[in-house]
Amino acid sequence: VPRADERVLSVLYSSYDFTGGAYGLYSDSGYSFDTVTGERITLDKLSSDTEALKSFLQSYMLSLYEADEGGYYSERIVEENFLSVPVSEALAALLREGSWYLGDEGMVIFSTVYELGPYAAGICEFIIPYTELAAYIDAKWMPIERSGEGFFSILPQSAIAEGSAQIIDRVTVDAEGEQLC
Repeated sequence: VPRADERVLSVLYSSYDFTGGAYGLYSDSGYSFDTVTGERITLDKLSSDTEALKSFLQSYMLSLYEADEGGYYSERIVEENFLSVPVSEALAALLREGSWYLGDEGMVIFSTVYELGPYAAGICEFIIPYTELAAYIDAKWMPIERSGEGFFSILPQSAIAEGSAQIIDRVTVDAEGEQLC
């Protein structure tokens, strides 16, 4: 749960499948929800000018990559003999549902394994701070300034001892009736 507040609930779902071979395949899916309506927040709902937002995000990711000689991005994005399109097009392709979420520090946009480089390069993340996003996303998605401490977690009901935690709500997540609290 990268963000949970009065405006946004974001969930990052990670999965791993091993079906034989040298290694398994892992992937992430990001989801952000409007805590008032319960609706999923899509790129179209983030901004009144979606095209300007997408253009900004693509430019911002490209600038992070270009300024990163020998660092995080250059280790994960392999142009030569891997990408069949220019880096700018590969980064633009990340602007799709499921490949981003609103975190505590900003918007996180991420690739899948093999999308920008080989398996060993892993998933590549771009964090766009809210200070940079302020001109492009609607104010209602910006985090509220807070003080104090606390935490929020999602656990299987079977992992919670009776009376040990305040359960806010439950959701059934599979056909077998598994519940998360």
